[in-house]
Amino acid sequence: MKMKIALAAATLAFVAAAPAAQASFKVIKWDTGLCQVWNNATPWNAGPFGWRTVSRDYVTLGSALNKRSNMISSGKCW
Repeated sequence: MKMKIALAAATLAFVAAAPAAQASFKVIKWDTGLCQVWNNATPWNAGPFGWRTVSRDYVTLGSALNKRSNMISSGKCW
């Protein structure tokens, strides 16, 4: 039991000491016209070709989703 408590405390201390990752999202548009919200924190890219960035970076997912919705409403993508 003491070992589990020590392990839990060590894990908590590690998580608390780790720097908070800055979330960053953007809207990308595929060559097909489809717009998608992309999380910049992913360790990979959307692909080598077939897409482009169509928005600035947003801190929150909700902001990026709103931008995507506005682009769909204006007919800039589907």
